[in-house]
Amino acid sequence: MLEKICSRCGKSKSIDCFYENKKSGGTSVYCKPCQSKYNNERKDKKKAAEYNKKWVAKRKKTDVGYEKRRYADKMEKLSNNPAKLEAERFIANLHGKDRKKNHDLTIDKIESMFNETTNCQCCGKELRILPPSEKGAKCHDAASIDRVDNDLDYCSDNIAVICLECNTKKGNLTVADINMILDYMGRFSNV
Repeated sequence: MLEKICSRCGKSKSIDCFYENKKSGGTSVYCKPCQSKYNNERKDKKKAAEYNKKWVAKRKKTDVGYEKRRYADKMEKLSNNPAKLEAERFIANLHGKDRKKNHDLTIDKIESMFNETTNCQCCGKELRILPPSEKGAKCHDAASIDRVDNDLDYCSDNIAVICLECNTKKGNLTVADINMILDYMGRFSNV
């Protein structure tokens, strides 16, 4: 009589205790009782999420290139939609900076702002959304999110899409700072 070891319980059982695998022409890797338990666990969404988390953790430990491939796959999918990619990066960075997470910004909201704003709201320059291959290059006409009033947090009423050049020049200046600089420049403009 042929026997096989169940990869779930580790017990050696008769080949009759395993379901037939129609795809491979062999038998399933789990014995019938373990397969039944597995199917029930997968039906329970909470246990399924827990199982997936464990599977990913195990995969990360054994597969060195897993995260890089996963990231590359995501970038490939998003490369056709650079506005969505920029929106995802912005939201990820926003949460990564330990800012308040009770803002009203979503990936869809940021993506629509990038898609709807074709010119810089500060200087009027035509904006570009850089594809992933050009990321890291300093492009002055690249679209960027600006926090209009730096004393306030990020929220839909306090952000605008402007070019990187204007955003860099503005920095963390407030209206009072800009007025002070304008007063200073005005005093010396007649010289």
